[in-house]
Amino acid sequence: MIKKIALISLLFLTSTVFADDFVWIVGGGPDLKNSQVQIEQNVMWAAEVIEQLPLSNGNERHLNIFFTDGKAPDKDVNVWQPKSEENLRLQPLAMVYGAGDENGFEYRNNKIENIRGSTVRSELEPRLKKDFSDLQQGDRGLFIFNGHGLHDKENTSKNQFLLWEKTAFNVSEFSSLLNNVDNAVPMRFVFTQCYSGGFERLVHPAAADNNELVDAPRCGFFSEAADRQAEGCSSSIQTKDYRDYSTYFFAALGGKTRQGEALPENPDRNDDGEVSLYEAHLYTLAQAYSLDLPRSTSEVYLERWQPWYLRWFFAGEGRGNVYAKLANDLARELSVPTEQSVQRSVISKKRRRLDRQTKKLKKERVQLRVAMKELRYNIRYQLEQSWPKFSKLSADSYLELSNDEVKKARKFITRHDDWTTLQRGYKRYYEISAEQLDIGRKLTQFDKLRRLNKLARLRQQFDENATVQQKADYQRLLGCEKLPL
Repeated sequence: MIKKIALISLLFLTSTVFADDFVWIVGGGPDLKNSQVQIEQNVMWAAEVIEQLPLSNGNERHLNIFFTDGKAPDKDVNVWQPKSEENLRLQPLAMVYGAGDENGFEYRNNKIENIRGSTVRSELEPRLKKDFSDLQQGDRGLFIFNGHGLHDKENTSKNQFLLWEKTAFNVSEFSSLLNNVDNAVPMRFVFTQCYSGGFERLVHPAAADNNELVDAPRCGFFSEAADRQAEGCSSSIQTKDYRDYSTYFFAALGGKTRQGEALPENPDRNDDGEVSLYEAHLYTLAQAYSLDLPRSTSEVYLERWQPWYLRWFFAGEGRGNVYAKLANDLARELSVPTEQSVQRSVISKKRRRLDRQTKKLKKERVQLRVAMKELRYNIRYQLEQSWPKFSKLSADSYLELSNDEVKKARKFITRHDDWTTLQRGYKRYYEISAEQLDIGRKLTQFDKLRRLNKLARLRQQFDENATVQQKADYQRLLGCEKLPL
């Protein structure tokens, strides 16, 4: 028998004229060291997209931004920028004293406008509790988190998203907070942190590890699985290099890339003139070249649903559904066959090749680190023999030297026999890091293809074998995900 609440929720999602939209963006790191500028930029990017989206039916949109220490003027973001003339002048000293990769860092206050408050849990929790309690039938809610997460290996209901002053919410705690929302109000969430998949449990009573759904219409999107790290915590201001879930997801909602360019494909799959959160998620699956392997609540529902015995039954290749199309498009992009029996063999060979490259790069990096340490020691030792004062320098105290002292040290270092070799070492070290990142992204594309194939087969099995109640529950999740913003 179909639960009465399931029918009511499904009918509500498909027929209600909504009143106001409420959006909460919570972001930043737990402390200054781990509050990278990309997180700040992602919060600003999401806010910019949301504020520019048209409103329908005379709705009002209420955007609430909480970031690190709120409106306090203190430094709460760390930034790395291409080196200025002053940084370049200091780079020889920075490289010799072991801080070459940090020269160009600065710490500053965030540049986010209209911040409502801080993310310190003792301040954030009562505000969210009141906001959630004030939601009325006809309203819609969207909660977005951009920051860091932690993984609990024993119980993913204890996975956390981290807040300022090293506070946090785990899944179970945030689930309890969501219980303040009226059961008639759709609540959607977008979690982009490491291990964010653990927050899929928010759609289950008491954040349980099962497929039973809460009575309220809830659904969400996650940049990663409950046990995988996510991309998106760079200190670089070069937004063109960002490849995280937020970059693609909000580009789909906003209809343009972060650089203001046209999108490579139209994310509006049903041509209704609006891009739903689900369509933005599908766009991200199709377009993202990233370490992230994203998922939605409806997709995880399919994975949780599959009975053990169906794993041993051939379900075909899942033809005719959206995941099959995404899988075939990705296979062609990766230059692998679309026929899965052949595809697996080809991917296995490509993965082995990439794994060999990874091991080779890792070995080279270790050897290079040892060699560079020796080069720095040789230069530093001879410098300090000539000018004993420099023996008191640390990895950042060279910034306190006078101009004459910097000029003297720079001249000595750049004329040293090992200087050119040390420069080449640093250059190669950065190249290795970039190559390792690219290989990681390539490997994730193969992981994504495998998962899309799996979802295509699961959807086919589900249509053929699920109960009426299970199909109703799945449609509840899908209906919630397909709501426009």
